[in-house]
Amino acid sequence: MSDEEIQRRPPFGQSRLVGERGNDTRRRILDAALLVFGEVGFNAASVELITEAAGCSRPSFYQYFASKDEVFWKLAARLGNKMVRLSGELGVITADSEGLAHLDRWIHDFIHLRTAFAPVFSAYQTASRQDDELAQGSRAFGDRISTAVLTSFGSRHKGPRAVAIAYGIVGVITGFASICVDGLDIAVDHTVPIDIEGKPGDPNALRAGQVVAIEATGPTGALRAKGIAVEAEPQRAS
Repeated sequence: MSDEEIQRRPPFGQSRLVGERGNDTRRRILDAALLVFGEVGFNAASVELITEAAGCSRPSFYQYFASKDEVFWKLAARLGNKMVRLSGELGVITADSEGLAHLDRWIHDFIHLRTAFAPVFSAYQTASRQDDELAQGSRAFGDRISTAVLTSFGSRHKGPRAVAIAYGIVGVITGFASICVDGLDIAVDHTVPIDIEGKPGDPNALRAGQVVAIEATGPTGALRAKGIAVEAEPQRAS
């Protein structure tokens, strides 16, 4: 939906059609919410914190959004659209210097986007548990992105496995990954030192069910690992 077509939520205003001033307020709310989610995380974020950061009133907020959840999913949709466009720009990666240069530029753009929307990536799992219907809808973006990425590398996989493979490819070529511990999403890159039961390891050895101790830095909504120690492996069923 373009800015010209954005409407106020009923029953606010004599006219539901939003003008340039209203568009500016709505943009400021979205930008402020992204900052707040990054500073305090999704759960601790509130309409009060968002409106304070946006410099607007609660009534102004509710002209455009019903809740912080709706703001989050608008941000997620914005990110999804940008991801789809970016994945479409990847194209076929050729095995020559030109192909590698193109891939290098794409990685730079992906990292920039990933950094700008880090709070959305970090809060996605938490927000998804609270609104499964919207989460299901947002997965359509993942399907489109995975198809574009896999096509670039000559793969014809489809379905859930395709999504897993595509995000694995993106994680490998960009160095970006994340792990979830007690509901907190923590970004991990290839430079993070890994200790596995007292011995040096690498991120490929991390798996679900391990008991880990993580040293992380950053605000709640955008945590980044500085070091990971695997203290115990998952117990196997007898």
